[in-house]
Amino acid sequence: MTTFSFSHFLPMHLRGLPVPSEPARTGHAGTGFSARRVAALVVLVLLLLAPRLALAEGMVTLRGVARVDASAPILLGDVAELDGSEAVTLAESVVAPAGPRPATVTLSQVRGVLEAGGANLGRLTLRGSSCSVLAPVAPPTATPAEIPAPVGNSVRSVVAGRVAELLGVGPADLRLTFENRDDALLGVPTQGRTVAVQPAGEGDRMPLTVRVYEGDRIVAQGQVRVTVLVRRRVLVTTAALSRGAPIRAGGLLEEERWLPPSSAPATGADLEGQVLRNRLGVGQVVETQDIEPPLVVKRGDVVAVDCLSGAFSVRTTARALSPGRLGEVIQFQTLSSKHTFRARVSGPGLAVTLAPGE
Repeated sequence: MTTFSFSHFLPMHLRGLPVPSEPARTGHAGTGFSARRVAALVVLVLLLLAPRLALAEGMVTLRGVARVDASAPILLGDVAELDGSEAVTLAESVVAPAGPRPATVTLSQVRGVLEAGGANLGRLTLRGSSCSVLAPVAPPTATPAEIPAPVGNSVRSVVAGRVAELLGVGPADLRLTFENRDDALLGVPTQGRTVAVQPAGEGDRMPLTVRVYEGDRIVAQGQVRVTVLVRRRVLVTTAALSRGAPIRAGGLLEEERWLPPSSAPATGADLEGQVLRNRLGVGQVVETQDIEPPLVVKRGDVVAVDCLSGAFSVRTTARALSPGRLGEVIQFQTLSSKHTFRARVSGPGLAVTLAPGE
C-alpha cells in the first residue's frame, strides 16, 4: 500500500532538508515554478479526496420492529429503512433464512451480511442498534362459536346483533364468546316471536337481560354474559418509549388488533404534540390513557399572568406553585404580596385569570 505525504511536495527548506547549492531561481522563472508546484498540489489533493467525496451514498437504518412470516427469509428491506441508490440495491440481501428465526437482528449482523455479500461499506452509513422480529398479525378469522350468524334464527343471533348495535360496529368486526351456562336461553328459537335485549351493566364481559315474547306471553327470559372483542386499527410502538417522551405517529406501526370495548386506542390526530404518560414496551398499543399534553409551566417558573376584568386587561408576573399543562388551572403566587390565586395555563410562560366577580 502506497502512503502519500503532502510534505513530499513542499520545498526542501520547509521540510527541514538542506538546500543544494544551485543558482537561485528568481524573477518570472521562479514565480512560474512556484505556481506549477501549487497547481500540482491542488490537483493531487482533489484526486485524493475524490473517493472520500463519493462516500456515504446510501443509508441503512434498522427499524425498531419488523413482522416477517417464518416461511420467508428475512431480507434487509424487511428490517431496515434504505435511503440512497447504494442502499436500495441491497434490499434483497438475506439477513436470516426461512424457518426458525432470531428474536432480533442486530446492526453487527447486518454489517456481517453486507460484508459477506461484497457490499462497499465505505459508501454506506449504518444506523440503529437492533430490530425485533415478530410474526405477522394473523387476520381475524370467524368461528361459529364467536362470530354470530345473521339476526333472525335464535336468541344468540339477536344478542349478537344487539351488541353490534350498542357498539356501533358490524357483526364481522365483533368476536363474541358466550358462556356455556347460557346455551339453553341462547338457543331459544325466535321465529314469529319478539325478543327484547337490554344491557344490564357495562364491562368487557357484558351482562344483557333477555326476554322472549310470543304474543302477549313471555316464553323465555334471563340474563346472559358475553365477552366482547372488537376489531380495530391501532398504532403499535416499534421501540420502547419512556415516560415523558414525545410520541409521533411516524414512529409507530399501524395494525389490526382485537380489543375489548373498554380499550380506547389513540389515533394519529390524538398524538399531535403529546407526550407519554406511561412507559410503553415494544409492540404495545398506544391508548389515549397513555398520552397527555407536555408540561409548559414548571413548578417555580415565573410567568406572565393576564388578569381580565370586563374589557380591561392587566398583566403581572407570578410564580407557579405547581406544574401545569396547556389548559390546566393551577395555583400561582404573586412575587410582591405573596397572594395566591388560580389561573389557566395558556402557553409556555403565560397564564390567564379572571378578576373576582367575572
